[in-house]
Amino acid sequence: MGVHPKDCPINIAIAAFKWGAYLGEKSLNKGADVTISPYSKFSYKSMPTIAKASGHYTNSLLAVLDAKKRGFAEAILLNEDGNISEGSGQNIFFIKDDVLYTNNQFSSILLGITRDTIIKIAKNNGINVIIKSFTPKDLLNSDEAFFSGTATEVTPIRSIDHKLISDGNVGPLTQLFKNEYQDIVTGQKDNDYSWLTLLQ
Repeated sequence: MGVHPKDCPINIAIAAFKWGAYLGEKSLNKGADVTISPYSKFSYKSMPTIAKASGHYTNSLLAVLDAKKRGFAEAILLNEDGNISEGSGQNIFFIKDDVLYTNNQFSSILLGITRDTIIKIAKNNGINVIIKSFTPKDLLNSDEAFFSGTATEVTPIRSIDHKLISDGNVGPLTQLFKNEYQDIVTGQKDNDYSWLTLLQ
């Protein structure tokens, strides 16, 4: 017994099952109403936030339980510096003056595969991408905002603590990312990314 794993073998299980829209069809299509969580994201200095590890999700569980209890679809966690970290299970992007912003690993985020996908789609469409830390005020004053994640895909953020983003509408660049992501991952659109492998 103990916390040192010694030479314990690694076991892997893969499950495949049908799963609907993670934050609900309404949030996926019209945008999610979210809240800034009273729970902070644990620091990347405490545990490697870039790892998708099961123990990390206790932090997320507390945040999303609080958000749901207060009537919101999702929570946004701040990091130890009071800047935006991420959702309970998603990365965050915002758009201001046609520039796409997201944060980096020093904001205590998971470097998500879907996050990387959105950055590549943006660059392929000639959209300038700036990766830096940002504040709740930056997010609240954005023209558009959205979540990205394996389960969340591209889900617009409609409001944060009842303050509407983009007048409560899905913005044009968010819609572009949403459509292009869906078209690529479902094989509806040819692309130069080599992300899909045809199985015969």
